[in-house]
Amino acid sequence: MGERPTTIGSTNAHTPIGRYFDVRGGQVHGHVREGDGPALVFLHYWGGFHRTWRPVLELLDPARAFVSYDQRGWGASAATPGPYGIERLADDAQQVAEQLGHDEFVVVGHSMGGKVAQVLGSRRPAGLRGLVLVAPAPPAPVGVTPEFQEALSRARLRRRGGRRPEHRPGADRPAPR
Repeated sequence: MGERPTTIGSTNAHTPIGRYFDVRGGQVHGHVREGDGPALVFLHYWGGFHRTWRPVLELLDPARAFVSYDQRGWGASAATPGPYGIERLADDAQQVAEQLGHDEFVVVGHSMGGKVAQVLGSRRPAGLRGLVLVAPAPPAPVGVTPEFQEALSRARLRRRGGRRPEHRPGADRPAPR
């Protein structure tokens, strides 16, 4: 027998099911609830994962279709190889939306997820009916001059008494562009 799908909440016809989606170079994992459209596609912040949206998902109409997935490089999708840039994450979001099987979808993005949603929205893919942006990161990199970066670096060193910051696990993960 096959592996039993994962679920959240009580088990019924509208219980989210764990599922993998094919994306370029691998797969991303998410929780999907079948139901009425347009389907909602939830994109988490940098460092988050699909459960970030759980408090929101529990408040949705039980018949509303959605997917909340771990973006490439995070959560159960951590092994999916890079690049991890915003354009690639937008490609992934579009592929996930297309694989849901709904004619229409709305993308909901928080912070980095909002940035991904803006890039996807700028492409105007078939079926996209709207974007919901929750404290989104700007759609383009914020212009920070090398001089300002150097000043910030010196300020951080002064706060630490001249010591270099300690290495934190995961700190070497490339920041989204």
